Amino acid sequence: MIRFFVFLGSLLVIALLAALFAPPFIDWNQYKTRFENEASRVLGLPVTVDGDTSVTLLPLPSFTFTDMKVGQTSDGVPLLKAESFTMNVELAPLMKGEVVIVDVQLQKPVFDARLDNEGNIEWPDIKQRARIDIDREDVALENVSIEDGALRLRDERYNREFLVRNIDAQASARTLTGPWRAAGTLTYKNQKARMRLTTGKWQDNQSITLKLFAELQSQPYDFSFD
Repeated sequence: MIRFFVFLGSLLVIALLAALFAPPFIDWNQYKTRFENEASRVLGLPVTVDGDTSVTLLPLPSFTFTDMKVGQTSDGVPLLKAESFTMNVELAPLMKGEVVIVDVQLQKPVFDARLDNEGNIEWPDIKQRARIDIDREDVALENVSIEDGALRLRDERYNREFLVRNIDAQASARTLTGPWRAAGTLTYKNQKARMRLTTGKWQDNQSITLKLFAELQSQPYDFSFD
């Protein structure tokens, strides 16, 4: 389970009560702005929802936001965009104002990363960053599903781009700052592979350790990156 003791508590309680007592034609899009504000506080980057919002109650309260974008690269491309973001939450804790998220699903997410001329990962400047007034150490992720995702890495040093497609994976994090774990399958240059990813914790000097193991299904050798 994923425990958010602050994140979206009041929003989800209001939405759930509305779902129980309001007519079925209620417009859930009125909650987009609240979600954007709370998600921006947690991630420290601007979050926008350009699509619609929907809520279902059974078998678990479920909240879905479509066409979600997070942050922005130097050329205006979102750091992360997803066709939809869905979270399923437990009912009993929600009625007490505590959000216990059973799982999170990202449909067709696209991650954009860029290496600058010195080989460092670009990170949004301070003007983009949203105010963080919660402790990221209190936010744990234990069941995140990525379906049909993609990772685009642009290397400014050599003017080339790497594209990993068809990412289907399960991910978790002890806290938002790491360590992270992920395992699943992907495609690179039409080669299918199984992968395992682990990281350390995000450091104050804007660095993080990363280990990636990839097993090509059509070749008799593996890759390991550290």
